Amino acid sequence: MKPTLEALIQAWDALQGCPRHESERRQTLYAGLIEDQLAAHPGLNRDRLESAVRLAHRRWLQRQCKPPAMPPRA
Repeated sequence: MKPTLEALIQAWDALQGCPRHESERRQTLYAGLIEDQLAAHPGLNRDRLESAVRLAHRRWLQRQCKPPAMPPRA
């Protein structure tokens, strides 16, 4: 995974689970990362980028929650 995408995913994840008193700071961090990517890729649409981040975040969460291993057969 590209480091920029991973940073966006982790910033989005931190924003989703943060307490209310930290949300403004984390929103600012996430918005800054989004702005950096939009500046680096002039043809990129904000809505499509945020949608891609959310989709990648869901997939990232699924990989984090691996099912337990099956016990060996007796």
